[in-house]
Amino acid sequence: MKTPGLIIATILLTTGLFAQEANSNQQPSKKERRKAEIEANFQKTTGILASRQFVIEADWLGNGKGDRISVPSNLNFISVDSSNAVIQTGNNSRMGLNGVGGITARGTLSGWVMNSFEKRKTNSIKLNVLSPNGIYTIFLDVEASGYATATLSGNTSGRLLFYGKIVPLGQSGTYTGSGY
Repeated sequence: MKTPGLIIATILLTTGLFAQEANSNQQPSKKERRKAEIEANFQKTTGILASRQFVIEADWLGNGKGDRISVPSNLNFISVDSSNAVIQTGNNSRMGLNGVGGITARGTLSGWVMNSFEKRKTNSIKLNVLSPNGIYTIFLDVEASGYATATLSGNTSGRLLFYGKIVPLGQSGTYTGSGY
């Protein structure tokens, strides 16, 4: 009686070992791959923001009341280059103060504060732009995917929101109009 019990126990143990070995050779699950992809995107986006050489190419502009309008991303952007910044709005249908149907403000950066949130995989930046047109405060909220919302406030009580992607400065396809 001991021999059949010993044979059955041996078969059960070896089957369990083979099953564990098969599981360890499997590809990562979809959830694990997605988590690794989000982490890689977060690290890439954080690196772009920390370099202080990026552009937020806005696909949408909005106001503080929730109204949004689709805009061309090559004319509506916030550009950061080390210690300088450009804020521009424009459209394809008419001429404006900057030659592209809107306003362009060039200035220097001050008050740069960047926070990275590992748990949520997001970044936030607060910065000021000092230009001849006035002082602008920009709050950026950036997801791991590189999608950003920038809230611009200035000399007046209104706010302008830029919704778009963060792009490295060298890869941006923006056109800067004339302005101050």
